[in-house]
Amino acid sequence: MDAFYKNFFVNFKIMAIFVDFLCYNYLDKFLLFFYGAIYINQGGENLNKIVMDRKKWMIFSVLVLAVAIAVFVSVFIVFKNRKENAKGPAPSRITESIISEMHYTDLVEVSPNQLYRHYSIPDGVISDSSLYMSKSSDSAAELACFLLQDKSKFEELKDAVTDHINSKAAGFKGLNPTQYNFLKNYVIVQKGRYVLVSVGSNASADGKFFNDLFK
Repeated sequence: MDAFYKNFFVNFKIMAIFVDFLCYNYLDKFLLFFYGAIYINQGGENLNKIVMDRKKWMIFSVLVLAVAIAVFVSVFIVFKNRKENAKGPAPSRITESIISEMHYTDLVEVSPNQLYRHYSIPDGVISDSSLYMSKSSDSAAELACFLLQDKSKFEELKDAVTDHINSKAAGFKGLNPTQYNFLKNYVIVQKGRYVLVSVGSNASADGKFFNDLFK
C-alpha cells in the first residue's frame, strides 16, 4: 500500500482514539462547569437537568466523532487529489530511465509530432508522452509512457493502445510468430496519471521497473 495511504489510516485511528478519549473523560466535566456557572449566575434551578445521562452522552459522542471523521476525510481527499496531480517527472525521463536500466540499444525515439500516426488518442486524454520503437521493421519492440490529463482518462487511452497493438499485430501475424506473441502479450501499467506501454521480451521487467519508480 502507498505510504501516503498508510499514514492516513494511522493518523485517522489516532485521531479517533483521541477524540473519543477527550469526549469520554472531559466533555461532561466541561459542560457541568459551563452550565454550573450559568446556574450560579441565574440563582440556580434544577442543576440535575444539565447532567448528561449515559444515553445522551453516547449520542453526542457519536455525533462529535462523525463530524471529526467528515472533516478528516475531506482533508484527506484534498491532499490525495493534490498528490495525484502534483507535477512529477516528464514521460521522457521515465522512458530514458527504463532504457538505461534495461540496456536497450535497438530502440529509437519517435518525434512527438509523429505520435498520432501510431496512436489514435482522443483530444484531452494525455498532456505529454514519450514513444520509442524498434530501429528494425522486423521487430515489434516498443516502449511508451503517457501522462494523462486526469487518471480517469485511462480507459480512453487503453482503448487507443489496444487499437494500435491490434493493428500492429495484424502485420506480424503469419510472418513473425515471435514478434506477434510479444504484441499479444504487451504490458500496460497505470500509476496515477502515468501509463507505461511495453512490447518485447522484457515487457514484464519494464512494467516492474516502472512500478518501482513510484514507490
